[in-house]
Amino acid sequence: MDPYSANELSRIILDIQGYLEKHPRASDTAEGVMHWLARQRYENMLELVGLALERLVQEGVMEKRKMPDGRWVYSLGHEGPRPAK
Repeated sequence: MDPYSANELSRIILDIQGYLEKHPRASDTAEGVMHWLARQRYENMLELVGLALERLVQEGVMEKRKMPDGRWVYSLGHEGPRPAK
């Protein structure tokens, strides 16, 4: 029995096809493809996490402060946690 869902497989196929549309001369091993897929997903996830954190700051659930190196640190806001929707 296949341990992967059809949705997981379809998403990877679409990601590979999208990459090949942007880089038609690309070639790599399965391991190499896995590495650039993971890097792409990491970058996408980092952006989504940033958007989620900013929304939580806007809602007062979290607050942020700037570090000396310019990065932001997030923590629980003064209002405390709210029930997840």
